[in-house]
Amino acid sequence: MNFKLSNGAGILNWVTYADLGFDEFVTKSIGLNGPDDMSSMSEVLRAKYWNGELGRNGWNPPVMVHGVYEGKEYFVNRMGLPNPGVKKMIADFNDYKGNTPIIVSIFGQNDAELERIVNLFEADAESYKKIKGFEVNKSCPNTKPGESCSTNDLSNIISSVRVLKNITSKKVNIKFSPLVNAANFINPLEEAGADAATFYNTVPCLVINKYSNKPILKGGLSGQLLFEHAVYNVYNARLENESFPINISGGVSTVEDVKRAFSIGANTIQLGSVFAGKSKKEISNLIEKLRCGAVKAPYLPFKEPLWWNEVIKNGYLTVINDEHKEFEVERTIKESADTYTLVLKNNLNHTPGQYVMAMVWDKNNNPMERPFTMSGNNTITIKRRGETSTVLTSLTESDKMYIRGPKGNGYDIESLKGKKLLLIGGGCGIASLTDLAEKIDANIDCIAAYKDNTEILSNIEERLKLTANYKVRLGAKIDLSNINARMYDYIITCGPEPMIKAVAMWAVKEGVDPKRIIENWESYFKCGGYGLCSSCDTGPEGDRICLKTVYTYFESKNFRKRGKDGGLE
Repeated sequence: MNFKLSNGAGILNWVTYADLGFDEFVTKSIGLNGPDDMSSMSEVLRAKYWNGELGRNGWNPPVMVHGVYEGKEYFVNRMGLPNPGVKKMIADFNDYKGNTPIIVSIFGQNDAELERIVNLFEADAESYKKIKGFEVNKSCPNTKPGESCSTNDLSNIISSVRVLKNITSKKVNIKFSPLVNAANFINPLEEAGADAATFYNTVPCLVINKYSNKPILKGGLSGQLLFEHAVYNVYNARLENESFPINISGGVSTVEDVKRAFSIGANTIQLGSVFAGKSKKEISNLIEKLRCGAVKAPYLPFKEPLWWNEVIKNGYLTVINDEHKEFEVERTIKESADTYTLVLKNNLNHTPGQYVMAMVWDKNNNPMERPFTMSGNNTITIKRRGETSTVLTSLTESDKMYIRGPKGNGYDIESLKGKKLLLIGGGCGIASLTDLAEKIDANIDCIAAYKDNTEILSNIEERLKLTANYKVRLGAKIDLSNINARMYDYIITCGPEPMIKAVAMWAVKEGVDPKRIIENWESYFKCGGYGLCSSCDTGPEGDRICLKTVYTYFESKNFRKRGKDGGLE
């Protein structure tokens, strides 16, 4: 039996990761991404939709949590199928120079959409020849009400197979929901002409916060917890059909898991959540390690896990999650007209430059979550920008908020001790630098840049004056013309991205080594800081800002920015 290691669909920047040792690679699920109300589309929008030019942002945070249930690790996500659209995916193929066979994951409201997606790829000969096949996602639980991207209807699935096999010579695989009995579907799928079946996508799951007893999200469960269900069903499917290719997806994490999956007749093992938080090198090493499991193990008895009874009864699993810890607000400090510092009653052990994911519920009990950089041992400084930041900055004494983290790498404090430092911050970025200045013994000059004096962070300013030679610069652009950059051991900057880039370019022009220019970055990301979706991936090296927040300019100078749909901008 041919044995292959692959990945489960979900990585937005697939070009960076495809050649890490996979036998084949599955892209992020791509759709035409039509609007909610298709009937009211303008002609211009309709043309963009049909030509694959629309992206999809997915749901707002919280969209992912992590925990342990009955001793097994799990992730639950409600990403909502974010994707850059077909045209940007085709552009990715033009960038891809590797040799790994690529499977394009696709989803659609109906067969016409699926057919159109395949036709758009086929029309671009350069990308089409790099495609081995298409995996049709019939199983995402995180779609909008009324969408038909997830179905257990055999006739619907068979229809899609026949339509696609009629128009393409590429392989056509179907990815199934865990609510499907694999043994009942495998023979009809083969008879319809499909080339493989993937068992399974994620299990519908409701996540309740342990401390507030309020729901965080309802999404799809993946990870080690899903493995027993997957192998039980693949084993039974193999009893029904000895030869039809089966991909197993669901919690494979160890060499022993690979042995078990191989022993029951899986042809391809798709890996996913096991990559959480891992670098490209770590992923490559893990693939090589797991490949050692490509030997048949002795027969092991298989049975459904006990928690599956709840899924059968309710249609989903409920888990109590303690990842978001409860914190009580001691007081709120108004820093400027629209910026506030929340002072918590308890400290958060962290390194300056790290961030936390802060969550609250609105008046309608809808959860809201956003990342914020720490500004002190027990302080978070927040600028009012949207609904989440408005609710957070309205908290008062004894109110509760829920935090997971800290996340990111933060500054290397030891390397900065005793050095002469120039800190340059803009807006709320100056709050993060205040946290740094208070925690190192160094000779510090600090410049705080604001558009005008109404933006000055009053309490932060008083804290900085105690630890640094502090100056304020006002204006749309920061004036550094009278600063001798080369007199400093390190120049450290935090703030809006244009300011970070401008400071770095100025320092390089002044003759500063790019490795001595340190930047604290923020980025939009979807997975909530686990390094799983790669929406904050910065380029060929695979750095993800949700995992690593502090870089030197030597590392960041070739960063590429992605939009909310995951496409390169």
